[in-house]
Amino acid sequence: MADLSLSPGSGFEVRSLDDLDTYLGAVASAGFRSVSLGLDQLVGDPAAAARLLEVHGLRCPDVLALRVSRHEEEVRVQTEALAAAAEAVGAEFVLSLIWARLGEETIDRFGRCADRVLASGARLALEMPPIGELNSIGAAMRVVDAVGTKRAALMVDTFHFCRGTSTWDELEAVPLDSLGYVQFDDALAPGDDVMDDTLNRRTMPGDGEFPLERFVSTLRSRGWSGLVSVEVLSADLRQLDIATFARQAYETTAPYWS
Repeated sequence: MADLSLSPGSGFEVRSLDDLDTYLGAVASAGFRSVSLGLDQLVGDPAAAARLLEVHGLRCPDVLALRVSRHEEEVRVQTEALAAAAEAVGAEFVLSLIWARLGEETIDRFGRCADRVLASGARLALEMPPIGELNSIGAAMRVVDAVGTKRAALMVDTFHFCRGTSTWDELEAVPLDSLGYVQFDDALAPGDDVMDDTLNRRTMPGDGEFPLERFVSTLRSRGWSGLVSVEVLSADLRQLDIATFARQAYETTAPYWS
C-alpha cells in the first residue's frame, strides 16, 4: 500500500501548538501515518511540531509551499523558512510552484532554491497547475530535468492532471525516480472559473468525475508505491469538523491504493 498522507484542506485552522496537537490527533485517528503540513501549520516552531508528530506516531514527508516568483528576496526568505522546517520535521520534499514566466532566470532561481532545500535533506517537488506554461507533465519535467532529479522532483496532482493538458502517455512514461509524490483528489464537473474549481469544487475520491482507477493502475502497474497526499479543497467539505474530514479522506482514498 502507498504511504497515505493528509494535505491541508480542511476548515480547521491551526494557530497554536494546541491546535496542531488536535489536528494531528484527528489525522492519526483517521488511519493516516503521515501528514503534509503547510508552513503556517508549524506555527513558527518546527522543532515543537516535530515532537508532536512523534507523539502521534506520524511523519511529515512534505512541507508546503514555496512560490518561486520574480521577487528574489521574497523567494529567498521563503526558501530559508521552508528548508529549516523540512530539516526539523524530517521532510523529504518541499512543495513548490513557479509563479513567474518560464525562462533561464526563473529556472536558475528555482535551481538555487533546490540547492538550499537539498542542504536540509529534502528535494523541491514541482507542482504543475491546471493552467499556464507548466500545465502538463511534459512541460514540468523539462524544468525538473534542467535542475536535475537529485535536486528536484515532479509532484502530480490528480486535479491538475485531469484538468490540464497532460496525457496518459506522459503518465505512463514519466521516470519513476523523477516522480516525487502524488496529491490525490476528485472533483465535480467544471464550472465557469477554473480557479474556483481548484480551490472550492474538489471532492473526496470517488465522489467526482475523475478516472481515478485508471490513474492509480497506471502508476501501480509500473511498480510505483510512493507518497499519496490527499488534498481536497472544497467549500462544502471545509464545513466538516476535522475528525470527520480526516476520516472521510482516509476511507475514500485507501481502497484505491491498498
